[in-house]
Amino acid sequence: MRIAAISAALAASVALIAAGCQKQPQQAAPQSAPSVAQAAAAPAPADAQNTSPKANPVLVSSTAAPPPAAAQAPSASQETSQPPSSQLDLPQLDDSFALQAPARAALEATLSQEGGNGPVLLSDESAAALMDGLSDAFRKSCHAMISNWTLSANGTAKWTVRVLFSLRPANRPGATQAVLAFRCAPTSDQQYFDERPAIVSITSEAASLKFVPLASQQDGEETLFRVNFSQAFTAVGAQLVELNVYHSLDNPCCGGADEESGNRLVAFDLATGKPVLDVVANQEHDNHDDSADGPDVQYICDAKIRYERDAAGNVTSISVETRCKDNGKPRPAISHQSFRWNADTHQFDPVK
Repeated sequence: MRIAAISAALAASVALIAAGCQKQPQQAAPQSAPSVAQAAAAPAPADAQNTSPKANPVLVSSTAAPPPAAAQAPSASQETSQPPSSQLDLPQLDDSFALQAPARAALEATLSQEGGNGPVLLSDESAAALMDGLSDAFRKSCHAMISNWTLSANGTAKWTVRVLFSLRPANRPGATQAVLAFRCAPTSDQQYFDERPAIVSITSEAASLKFVPLASQQDGEETLFRVNFSQAFTAVGAQLVELNVYHSLDNPCCGGADEESGNRLVAFDLATGKPVLDVVANQEHDNHDDSADGPDVQYICDAKIRYERDAAGNVTSISVETRCKDNGKPRPAISHQSFRWNADTHQFDPVK
């Protein structure tokens, strides 16, 4: 039995961290992603229909599509030659990369249209150009992860990239900012995938890409992520973008009776990539006891999240009300937390 322990931290810039016990390789792939209650956050993600990490990439959904693999990869960077490893998910990068001319040209062509909450799936050629400027280790991580999935024995690992959101700042003529999603999935089976978000900044002088980590690498080793655009809003002195981040321990690398999944709302400063708020919208945990007389345990928590704005439309504070159930029975205690925007530190601080 795999016992997964993920702690939900409803605090500024502290997120749900997924942790799992040591697992044994499974012989058959899971049939579907774990069920998850819809996040009770406002507003709902742009892609209401694409709610599982097992869904195929679609042009009208908010699910991100990770970067392509090697440079010479014919279709959106397919990796075929790297040896297998013990890697169970994609790395949680917190790195910045300069975009080379081909990648910049491909993105500028896509982003030349009106900004907004796409998403737009990049062509295989554009995705490959983006991947060329990233680290060799990250490019190869897709194949290293997929090689541990028994369901993908007959498929190659493929990176895809989508634009989730783009903006042309009014105070920066010629500049463009965007949020990309990099997806790694096997070509033989699109049910399972892992995603990482990144922020692109393009000016007349330079173009760069910065990844936004979703968990610590140590604690995210079996967790698969999907990212959706949720909303964009302003706070005093900052343009913020909020993503709906779905996580699941339903990883085809490993077997186990326990299930853990949930959604977080992660807001970050579009100019710097700095996370400013990370709250749990919902989570679900099912612990199946292997002993004959041991009870199964299930808990589900859902949050209502409210945004308070000033007369100019800037978000000034956020309140979170969380209700949980144990085996279908509501817990008597209701959790309340609130956060207030700090214009000096550009952060939502918890209100004591």
